[in-house]
This record gives sequence, C-alpha cells and structure tokens, in this order.
Amino acid sequence: MGAVADEAFVRGQVPKHPKWWWHFSACITGGLVLWCGLMSYRHTYHVINTDPNPVNEQVAKWTDEELGIPPDEEDIYPPGYVPLKQR
Repeated sequence: MGAVADEAFVRGQVPKHPKWWWHFSACITGGLVLWCGLMSYRHTYHVINTDPNPVNEQVAKWTDEELGIPPDEEDIYPPGYVPLKQR
C-alpha cells in the first residue's frame, strides 16, 4: 500500500523540472490564452448575437400556430394531472 519509504518525497523535496519544461509549458499556456482570446474577439456574435441576421427578424414574426404551440386555454395536461394552482 502506497509508495516505499525510500521512493517517497516529502513536501519541498520533489525534484525540479528541467528549465526547458517550464519554457515549453509557458509557450503552450500562452498559445492557448492567445487562441481563446482571438476566437472570443473574432466570434463575439456566438455569445452576444450582434450578427444582423434577417432570419431572426422573420422568426420573430412567426405565430404560435405556425410554430405548433397550443393555445393557452387548451388543456395541455395529461389525464389525471392536477396543476399546482388547483391543489
């Protein structure tokens, strides 16, 4: 169970990584941050929908009937279901 006492490390005794490893990890991290920033800048319309899309204007004009939404007065509950307001 666990590591052998000779192979175990106490806090502060962990061998240090080589210098090239720190440079490599910094380059990977920096590249990831730059890529995320660039994609966020170039594709902001995915997040805040500032893209002027004529389809969105057409969708706003659709009625509930065209979208298949039943009228409010229609009983949409399954048989035997009692809404919370009526309990």
